[in-house]
Amino acid sequence: MNLEELKLLETSILDYTVCNICFEFIGSTIFQCNSGHQVCSKCIRKSDNCAFCKSVLPKNGVRARSLEHILELIPRIPCIQEGCDVSLPLKELDIHYQTCKHRFVTCPLHNCSWTGKVSEVDSHFNQQHFDEIIDIPKWDINIHLGNPGGRPTDVYAEIILRTPSNKLFVIDFRVPRDMQSLVGTIVYLGIDNKGLIGTMSLEIEKQSVKLTYDKKPWTLVNPMSEIASSPYNFTID
Repeated sequence: MNLEELKLLETSILDYTVCNICFEFIGSTIFQCNSGHQVCSKCIRKSDNCAFCKSVLPKNGVRARSLEHILELIPRIPCIQEGCDVSLPLKELDIHYQTCKHRFVTCPLHNCSWTGKVSEVDSHFNQQHFDEIIDIPKWDINIHLGNPGGRPTDVYAEIILRTPSNKLFVIDFRVPRDMQSLVGTIVYLGIDNKGLIGTMSLEIEKQSVKLTYDKKPWTLVNPMSEIASSPYNFTID
């Protein structure tokens, strides 16, 4: 096998670095449907069928270990994101992909359909949502929530905050239509939340109740559908 044939073989193998369901980077832990099509670790948990062949996905997941081993043999795998020139071994690329600035993300605001690169998020908010951004002079802020008329709604409040260090966050409170609970989330408008801790406190007027919840904020890598249904939110039943 000559050099040209080896290059062609490597290019063909790299087609298997993309998940058949979400079309994101497959990662270093790879699963497969009953027909052998590759599925990433996120999609195997939240999908019932393979998007490629419609076959049922095994409930407990079946690892594609042969594909994992083949990809591990390739010295440098290029990042699948357009414009990114990073090439790394499989497991290192898995880490890089989580914070790649060329990843495509969607705006977390419920009434905005914008999609673009992580590196374009700040520009999008400064251009399209500039009149909604609240600059806070310090890290502590009090937010008063109200629902005039008490009408059922899926979105209770969405507040965009810009901190003294120029970081943007979306504070989101949702009340399901059954009006039986309040769900609060903190989303950092970036992809690297290292060193960030979001503290959310709730005080109920006319009652001596105060609840505090600490966790790392969600990031743009997490889809809003995943965030809204997660048990790791600030939830009051």
